[in-house]
Amino acid sequence: IHILAISGLHISLLGMGLYELLKKAGLGIWPAGILALVIMLQYGMMTGGGVSTMRAVSMFLLSVGARIAGRIYDMPTGMAAACILILMESPAYLVDGGFLLSFGSVIGIGCVWPVLEETLKTENKILRSFLASATVQLVTIPVVLWFYGEVSVAGIFLNLLVVPTVGIVLGSGVAGVILGLFYIKGASVVIFPGRVILKIYEFLISVAGELPFCTWIGGKPKMWQIVDYYLILSGAVWIYRISEKKYKENKTAVMKKRKEIWKFRCLCAGMVCLGILLIGYKPKEDFRIACLDVGQGDGIVIEMENQWNILIDGGSTNKSSLGQYQLIPYLKSRGISRLDGIYISHTDEDHISGVREILDYISKGLTIIRVENLILPDWDEVQD
Repeated sequence: IHILAISGLHISLLGMGLYELLKKAGLGIWPAGILALVIMLQYGMMTGGGVSTMRAVSMFLLSVGARIAGRIYDMPTGMAAACILILMESPAYLVDGGFLLSFGSVIGIGCVWPVLEETLKTENKILRSFLASATVQLVTIPVVLWFYGEVSVAGIFLNLLVVPTVGIVLGSGVAGVILGLFYIKGASVVIFPGRVILKIYEFLISVAGELPFCTWIGGKPKMWQIVDYYLILSGAVWIYRISEKKYKENKTAVMKKRKEIWKFRCLCAGMVCLGILLIGYKPKEDFRIACLDVGQGDGIVIEMENQWNILIDGGSTNKSSLGQYQLIPYLKSRGISRLDGIYISHTDEDHISGVREILDYISKGLTIIRVENLILPDWDEVQD
């Protein structure tokens, strides 16, 4: 979804690509920079001005502006400036999922990852990509769980295959759009590489979706869990950075130095694992019953002793896509990945429409929620 959406990745590739292209075409830094700024600002507005897009556009403007003015640009400062500009226009973005995920990703890649990159100094590109992807995931876990109730574990590994080829997809798409203004058949040829790669993406996602632990349904965390998680993560990053700096300046024996460094690295890794366990912790409840607001219909979820989860009916006659937009999201928010049983009182549409959607999603592999038993009413014949 992130690859296909208009996001910071597109702005970075298109904006910097356009800037470098204009410079190679003979324009100086000032003309190339100003023209790229105007075009990318209009591009952001044309695509709807989404919060993640405008965040990327703002950071791009500051980056190119720094080059034009001969100043130094750093990502954390650019991110902070973009955040201030967006919140000045609409403070309500502070509780928007797109805003939090967009800036959370930038914090992960611009603030946390450089600490690891500076000390590890590995030349292995696969390991670097994996650690960068995992870092972004760690920073955004609470936000993703808060809004979606689940985290894609397979996504960390899929990024290793997807991100390096995004430039080809985006490049062929842009070239196809431009050429399509003049020659449709030529455009269909140009976009062929992008279409092939998108088909490969789809295949990889389908394969990953069949894996038993491709997605972790952790449920919506409490606010105290989120605060504690970020405190623990910040503490781990701070300890890691201080320890690495301390032992770089220390003149002790090399072997002793390495042992001490690994002790602190293990401590930081343990703190991160503790934070993940904390964010996924569900307080024990002996019994919980929720009557969902499904409109004209019925939908009841019963949880017992954090072990048994039961859905009684689930349908509506005045809400469409009830399973997709209400039943499944509620189950995910409660951290429910398995229903021990779905009880159907009778088969009127206002009692089964959402259940039918859930079963359809399961049969197509579109959700990892599983249903152990479907209990139907006992009837001998259908009556009008």
